[in-house]
Amino acid sequence: MKFSNWNRLFLVLVLLAQTLVFTSTQEEKPSCDLRCKTGVCNYDGSCHCVQATLGGPLNFFGGQFCDLPSHYCSESPDLSFWCVDNNNNSTCGKKEDGTPTCICQLGYSGDRCEFAGTLCGVGYCYNNATCVDGKSCDCPLGWQGNANCTLATPEKSSSGSGIKWWGGLLITGAVVAAISVAVAFGLKKYKEKMDGVNRFNELKKSQMRGGAESDDDDAYDSDPYEEGGKRSRTTPQL
Repeated sequence: MKFSNWNRLFLVLVLLAQTLVFTSTQEEKPSCDLRCKTGVCNYDGSCHCVQATLGGPLNFFGGQFCDLPSHYCSESPDLSFWCVDNNNNSTCGKKEDGTPTCICQLGYSGDRCEFAGTLCGVGYCYNNATCVDGKSCDCPLGWQGNANCTLATPEKSSSGSGIKWWGGLLITGAVVAAISVAVAFGLKKYKEKMDGVNRFNELKKSQMRGGAESDDDDAYDSDPYEEGGKRSRTTPQL
């Protein structure tokens, strides 16, 4: 079965649409924070740390940006739970239900005891934040996500926006080009079809005129008294 030009064009447009969907899906993935020491991030944009494996060393670098010395807890049967061990700021323990937890030393906080802080009123300020009037934290640049300066503000690569801008421009151009080609091809085929119809009509009219003229010529040129005429010649009787 042979494909017509329309079928080929339809297949091209379908492939283009699939490419656009795939591209837009990829663009939804968050970019990796510049402070991530491994340079590898999970799908949600969080930093992916290279962790120890079962049977290997229990120490590795963890934390939000994979820059804090950490250790796995033996209280976790499969060594899946860990605490930050920066200057011995945490120890491993267990909750009442038997699940492992990190016990933070004074001045440290976080699920993994990853934040070192300074006493400020009834709480602490972390990540080198300044305590203001003994009750609030003045967070440094990059750690302004919450009141005690433990939530980082994103630092995304500037190239991401540029890539999206160029990608959007290329996608728009490709769509416009595809539509233009489809319209031009359709107009061309329509013109060819109409030209063929017009030629057929002219030929039909010409044949009809030619047939009528031929019948008239035969009627006038034929001698009715000659052999082959419409009437035979008769000899008058004396």
